[in-house]
Amino acid sequence: MADTKRNMNPSIALTSALILVAIATGSSVFGDDLSVTVHARGQAEVTETRKLVLGGQLAEISWAPVSPRLDLDSVRFAPSGNGTPLPVSALKVVNHLGGSRDTLLRRYIGKVVRIVRPETGDGISGTLLTVDKGRPGMLKTADGSLHLDPAGEIVLPPDAGLVSQPTLVGRLATPLEGNRDVQLSYRTGGVKWEALYSITFNEKTGKADFSGTLILSNDTETGFEDAAWRFFSTEKQKVGWPEPARQDRVMEFSPLRSKDRQSLPAHGSLRLPLLEARSLPVTIAYVFDPLADGPRVDMPAQKLQRVIFIANSLEADALGLGGSLPSGKAKVVMRHMSGYAESLGEQRLASVAPDEKIQVALGGGEGLMGKRTQTPFVELVDERCQEQAITIRLNNNTKTDILATVFEHPWGRWEISETSAKYEQLDSETIRFVIPVPATGEAEIRYKLKIKY
Repeated sequence: MADTKRNMNPSIALTSALILVAIATGSSVFGDDLSVTVHARGQAEVTETRKLVLGGQLAEISWAPVSPRLDLDSVRFAPSGNGTPLPVSALKVVNHLGGSRDTLLRRYIGKVVRIVRPETGDGISGTLLTVDKGRPGMLKTADGSLHLDPAGEIVLPPDAGLVSQPTLVGRLATPLEGNRDVQLSYRTGGVKWEALYSITFNEKTGKADFSGTLILSNDTETGFEDAAWRFFSTEKQKVGWPEPARQDRVMEFSPLRSKDRQSLPAHGSLRLPLLEARSLPVTIAYVFDPLADGPRVDMPAQKLQRVIFIANSLEADALGLGGSLPSGKAKVVMRHMSGYAESLGEQRLASVAPDEKIQVALGGGEGLMGKRTQTPFVELVDERCQEQAITIRLNNNTKTDILATVFEHPWGRWEISETSAKYEQLDSETIRFVIPVPATGEAEIRYKLKIKY
């Protein structure tokens, strides 16, 4: 009873014993086979098996608790192990204490309620006639007197039909009788996850510490007790050439304790470790990508960006690597040669599949500059295209030879007619050059681009 009061407005007290007559039975609040599959977009699929007492062709179903944000169109009942849905009708979610005060009080219109003044303990009893803004609007006492807007604590009479938690009710058409294992599945909103990462790169050792955490949150009034969890992410990818299309990349990933059953409270959260790895070897690339944020008229010289790559493969001292990792926010720290730790802020890590590489930007490299120039387009009427010449000049003012990676982003129906360096086409709008730049020296890439129309 105390728990019920904590979930209500303090000015309402219930004197009734809350009774929920249900035909869903089990040894705990949830069945023994509760599983929840969560997608990053805030949708979850819930599956639970319980014993139902079935009898007759049309059985009344009352199943609690369920998520109050479930999609009724997604509800399925099926015999356990069978998978064939059972016809169900008149479905609705009932939760008398989960709605507004007006909704609750209107349930008692025509019934006798009591209003008590806490400071004196005095009170009046009368038939509730109207409700106004969550309070009794008009009360009629036994002598016929009408009390308008009576002030005080509202004491409601016992109500055996009062439902105190989100409950799925309906009718199930089935020839089955007796105690039967029945599986309920439905889709709900309000349950989501996000991935948070922490990466520290040690400039002296050339290695990185990498950890990750999954934050699972529940924005509904129903908790999920002792559940088995699965996690999926879906991201759009651009594929195809010359006419690119976008398709979904669906990935399942497993936190370190995902095989253990976990409880997620109502309006609560749960932290699950994704990975924990120390002193991972990395590779460093020096990247020049001047058009990454879109073309600009003025293209000033820019620093080459230092990027580290971590192999998502099994390591002897790493937990959680080697499987799929979801995209998420990463806090990046650079530990310099002097030992000073510099925060590089947050960045978004893309999802990675097994044996792919995790890419982390460390900022601009000192003494490494790039400059991109292009000529105006020239019309080639006979070839039905436009042509322009692009020059990329890289300067290395350090004492170390580097290998620079240059990205270009041609658009439309393009082709490269001339080039001074080999390139690789990554997708319909991205090509990559890899070129050595000597210490205290420079390197240059020249190519001609044709855009067809």
